[in-house]
Amino acid sequence: MSMTVDIDVTALIEFVHAHGLKFYPAMMWVVSKAKKIDKKS
Repeated sequence: MSMTVDIDVTALIEFVHAHGLKFYPAMMWVVSKAKKIDKKS
């Protein structure tokens, strides 16, 4: 089973570039935070 969703990562990309970060680790951090928030509800 697979689920996908389209998301707009424009703001994340701008933040990553402005702060000299790498996109993939930043995206994994965002996803993990969203997953933790989802578990609390």
